[in-house]
Amino acid sequence: MVKRMEVNVAEIEVFYEGGFSTRCIDGETKKELVTDAPSVYGGKAEEWSPTDLLVAALGSCIFTIMGMSAKKLGVSIEGARMSIKKVMSATPPRKIAEIDIAIWMPSRYPPEVAEKLERSIEECPVHRSLHPEIRIKHIIEWGQQ
Repeated sequence: MVKRMEVNVAEIEVFYEGGFSTRCIDGETKKELVTDAPSVYGGKAEEWSPTDLLVAALGSCIFTIMGMSAKKLGVSIEGARMSIKKVMSATPPRKIAEIDIAIWMPSRYPPEVAEKLERSIEECPVHRSLHPEIRIKHIIEWGQQ
């Protein structure tokens, strides 16, 4: 029998609150997060939608991995900014069809550093976990805020 190594296991409890709303509790921090469906689907649109959280997780993960790479390279990405546009499928089944990412980096870096930072986008675990049918496009503006 092969023993499975589990690294960084997360446990989250999710409770259905009614009206298309959920309450999620992180097992380690005990912090709560509430989701709600968009109003076009009968939700109150008072909280993040689950698909919005997915693209927010992607953006946060990308910057986390970029930050780790930057530290190893002896540079900083502090002040970087990102905008993510989520495009849902127009036909069933309902799913995220495309994610467009625009990143504004605070500095220009030497080409070899910029290349390694850009490679961080696809090295992000959230990016690697997304279905390959989701079209993910990105642009980076170097030395812009």
